[in-house]
Amino acid sequence: MEEAGAQARPVDLEKATGDEVARHLTGADTVVFADGAGPGSSVGRKDSVDRGAAILLADAAETARVGRYLLLSAMGADLRAVESLDPVFRTYLRAKLAAENAIRSRTALQTTIVRSTTPPEPAGSRSPSRPARAPSPGPMSPPSCWRCSTNRFWTAGPSRSSGAPPHRGRRGSPRRPLNRRSASQLISPSTALSRPAMPHLKGNTVSTLFTPLKLRFLQIPNRVWMSPMCMYSAAPTGPETGAPTDFHLAHLASRAAGGAGLVMAEATGVRPDGRISPWDLGLWNDHQQEAFSRITAAIKAHGAVPAIQLAHAGRKASVDKPWLSDRCVPESEGGWQTVAPSAVAYDSLPAPHELTVAEIRQLVADFADSARRALAAGFEVAEVHGAHGYLINSFLSPASNHRTDAYGGSFENRIRFALEVVDAVRAVWPAELPVFFRTSATDWLTENPEDKREGWTGEDTVRLAKELTAHGVDLLDVSTGGMVRDAKIVAGPSYQVPFAAQARQATGIPTAAVGIITDPHQAEEIITSGQADAVLLGRELLRDPYWPQHAALALGAEPRWPDQYAYVVKRRKH
Repeated sequence: MEEAGAQARPVDLEKATGDEVARHLTGADTVVFADGAGPGSSVGRKDSVDRGAAILLADAAETARVGRYLLLSAMGADLRAVESLDPVFRTYLRAKLAAENAIRSRTALQTTIVRSTTPPEPAGSRSPSRPARAPSPGPMSPPSCWRCSTNRFWTAGPSRSSGAPPHRGRRGSPRRPLNRRSASQLISPSTALSRPAMPHLKGNTVSTLFTPLKLRFLQIPNRVWMSPMCMYSAAPTGPETGAPTDFHLAHLASRAAGGAGLVMAEATGVRPDGRISPWDLGLWNDHQQEAFSRITAAIKAHGAVPAIQLAHAGRKASVDKPWLSDRCVPESEGGWQTVAPSAVAYDSLPAPHELTVAEIRQLVADFADSARRALAAGFEVAEVHGAHGYLINSFLSPASNHRTDAYGGSFENRIRFALEVVDAVRAVWPAELPVFFRTSATDWLTENPEDKREGWTGEDTVRLAKELTAHGVDLLDVSTGGMVRDAKIVAGPSYQVPFAAQARQATGIPTAAVGIITDPHQAEEIITSGQADAVLLGRELLRDPYWPQHAALALGAEPRWPDQYAYVVKRRKH
């Protein structure tokens, strides 16, 4: 065993195992992970390293590569068999930083992470009259905001209250502070981290709307999200077909700057005939993927999480811009033949082509391919669009699905296509990132005693939610309607929220609520009452891109203004 004062042997980070790297970083002869998941176990002078501590030690090593080794070692993985670890490390680090207080409360650690404005003091240097530092907050305390804190991370030994000296390195010097670098440097040179930019809370007031939501290893900084809204602003033909433009960049990035915790790009066609109109976005080629990359980077730069809604419009596709007309765009003008589970037309639109089983299987593959491209473009959430009468929704509802094969008839058959798409997307989406599913919780047919048509109901949505959870969906985005044009809908503030609450309470799946949510206190009540885990705003964010900042003020939270705005905006006293 190497002596404490001996020169540290060089470590080849390309080949070293996780415990070898950890020993190199901590200056210890042996590293034992506190939760027993690590590989080190031999007897000798040792440091016990929590998974979160191991990740933060990666910052001290000035390399994301080391951090990935440490993380995978802590999880007991075979490091040489694992490839493309950047997403794992990126999202796990974000979650750990946001939950820093929970790491500090782990009594099993001998090596802990503490926040301090000064380096660890030598043993016995504390003045008798100087009070001991206040204990770290417990696991239930709100996590501190790491972005704008003036503190630094330090590694320290056993608690000073035990009288033991701080942990020292091989050469006897106090452990130096972890380098406080930018988020993008913490991860990798090519990938920016979307920081957990939760507004600071004023006094003792805690706004639930502005607390983070963690789904898998992704932490979303608040519960106010931007709903996907079609802008009909992409090129309809040529090499730029379906690619986002400068308009889309400004449109989405401005809502991230406005304080939305998650910004979702509009319904994006997984193939050309999946667009609602010829002017909608698509994601089926390299150029579109590259164009989306600058949008995700802009959203992350403002502290929000970039999300995308993957869609196929089915029988409601190939239509005009809504402010021009509601007509079908014919093939002679750049439109196309629409497809659906059955040859049943939507309202006055032409009858669609009834999909064959082989064509259904191809569509499942198209969703998976688009999801791969979305991930490569930098999106951190993929939402499968199963609402508003579009293709997946038209398979679900008996009002539009008249098939008699394995994709029609019974409830189990009608949800088959939706689950196959979810499985395909989940298979290509990283295990540490969430997948959403947007549903129309009701067609508003069965609920109307005057309407004799059979439709999809809230009870059906509960049954579907249970299946989606089993297939890896992490959040249900609950809307309603869109199956038939003449459905009678009694709209009003929060009118769709009860459907989100029903699914959440019956199945436990996290939900996001929509439907004329316009007031900060209204949104706060939806979250605090347990009706939903987040709210998605559409028209209200079109009216006011900075609604989340104004809502934070109204609820006693500190808005998260961009630095370029904050230094001026915060001067205002009236």
